[in-house]
Amino acid sequence: MTEKELLYGTILARSFGKNDQKRLSYGAFISSLFFVFTLCTVFKPYLSSFLIDQSKTEETMKPICNKLARREFCELTGDVRIHGKSATVLVAITSAFSGNSTWRMRPYARRDDVRAMNHVREWTVKLTRNVEQSENASLWRCVTNHSVPAMLFSLGGYAMNNFSDILIPLYTTARRFNGEVQFLVTNKNLLWINKFKEILKNLSSYELIYMDEEDETHCFTRVMVGLNRDPQELAIDPSNSEYSMSDFRRFLRDTYSLKNVVVTRIERRRPRILVLSRRRSRAFVNSGEIARLAREIGFRVVVAEAKTGVASFVETVNSCDVMVGVHGAGLTNMVFLPENAVVIQIVPMGGFEWLAKTDYEEPSKGMDLRYLEYKIKAEESTLVKQYGRDHEIVRDPSAVAKRGWKTFKSVYLVQQNVSIDVNRFKPVLVKALHLLQQVNKLLFESSNFCSLEIVNKAFHDSNRWFMAQEIEQHIHASQPEELISTLKLWQPPQNSWIKCNIGFSWNKTSLECGASWTTRHSSGEILLHARRSFASVPSKLEASLLAISWAIESISSLGYRRVIFASTGTELVNAISRPKAWPSFLFHSTKLLQMLRPVPNWKFVSESREANLIAFKIAHSASHGNRHQSYIALGPPAWLRTLMDADIRRLASA
Repeated sequence: MTEKELLYGTILARSFGKNDQKRLSYGAFISSLFFVFTLCTVFKPYLSSFLIDQSKTEETMKPICNKLARREFCELTGDVRIHGKSATVLVAITSAFSGNSTWRMRPYARRDDVRAMNHVREWTVKLTRNVEQSENASLWRCVTNHSVPAMLFSLGGYAMNNFSDILIPLYTTARRFNGEVQFLVTNKNLLWINKFKEILKNLSSYELIYMDEEDETHCFTRVMVGLNRDPQELAIDPSNSEYSMSDFRRFLRDTYSLKNVVVTRIERRRPRILVLSRRRSRAFVNSGEIARLAREIGFRVVVAEAKTGVASFVETVNSCDVMVGVHGAGLTNMVFLPENAVVIQIVPMGGFEWLAKTDYEEPSKGMDLRYLEYKIKAEESTLVKQYGRDHEIVRDPSAVAKRGWKTFKSVYLVQQNVSIDVNRFKPVLVKALHLLQQVNKLLFESSNFCSLEIVNKAFHDSNRWFMAQEIEQHIHASQPEELISTLKLWQPPQNSWIKCNIGFSWNKTSLECGASWTTRHSSGEILLHARRSFASVPSKLEASLLAISWAIESISSLGYRRVIFASTGTELVNAISRPKAWPSFLFHSTKLLQMLRPVPNWKFVSESREANLIAFKIAHSASHGNRHQSYIALGPPAWLRTLMDADIRRLASA
């Protein structure tokens, strides 16, 4: 024992007794334990946070590479070095890494397509813990350091899949950086770059770097290799992306300074239709006939081909209300159409139905476009003239398809042109015009106008709409007087009431519904009449419901206060008058009763087809006469004036 220890023991013995010394020792030991416990309690959250942050740091240094059925995509962070000529991306890490440390990939978004990927350069992504001591260390010394993230992608693959494979996934990934991102291109394609230079410049503020030519190492802190595309064609799934197709189309309008966001009202102008022409395959043989037909129907026609320079062509597309083209890459230009425009896809011979639906019909829905389709018959394909009607190519395309894509493509995509039967195609163009010509937005598109504005509007437009209908005037002249006298008679309303006759006609084959209404006072004179058509109506009951709903909405807008509604739809009429007695129609009657609230006084009556003949004939002209144009007009239709005059004479003589 040292001298100091002896001295300390002597002092302690003199100051405390033996028992006191023991208590002092125990107290010191307990105090030490309490001190240690306090330290652990106070600093535990900070120690835990440090460990978590350290774990996160290690995790962020690991590259994330996803290989899915159709695409492969890597997002790398940390010390990332790229050497173009060796097609290698090196990621320096400071911690141990479990799992694969090398990936080989082709940065193009069509991984499952061997033919496409054969044109895409293969790149290697490698992890290394010590760059300076790695093989060819001098090669990996940073020559150019970049302060912005980078995206490495290929312009190989399918040159014509511009939007689905490259532009859309490029947009969804790069847009968030607001231009502060560097594009690294492999498989340089100057024609493609020049074609879409406006889009590239709007996504990145930096000049493209062509990595295949780079013999110096570029260094980044964040690199994305490959493009993460949507599995659907021409689509962006908002649930998997912060953007949508509406955002992408808005971006395109901003990029090319396109003026038309939505189809404008066409009641004072002729709508424009774009006929997409092609030079080599799937071309219109008779584009002149198609153009003449469209002009006869009422369109202004533009025939154009998608050229190398996009800017001028997309302006043409954006100025049109309808675009028609044969199945092919040209139809992707529908991304430039204004909302509510109509796309007409011509489906050639060869079993293209699935491709037509996947490539263009489904995508059009996500773009707020309306879609029509025309499937050609064998006689409209030039393959019939080339091979004969009984050849397997014409008779059984599925057998040809079984020989592989190369054979199918060489026949149906490369050799085939189309000669449209204009008489057979005419109803499709008429339907397109119908989709555009929602003439009186005040009634047909839920705009709110006062009753005086509605009447003035009808007076202004009535003559022009009747001329557009081209309805045969000889009908009323040849109406037999004997027939009128045998019909069940139309019954007038009371003097202070207006009678609204509602007509509907359902075409079971085309599933089209024509609807109409007329307003008449006690003398029998028709004050106003209107017509509208509906597409894809599944049943006669649904047709009746649509006609009655539209009539109630229209009459409510006109401001009539005392109205007798008359219709041949017996079930719905009874359900409205006595809802409890018709429980199976309770949902429909409740909806209609709610619509009737703005009309202070109303009645619903059921009438026979004969008594409701004028309204029925107007509706029938839409469902079975291809007269799809909607309108409202003063007075009766000229071709049905005889029926109205007969009622007036009968009522006057009564």
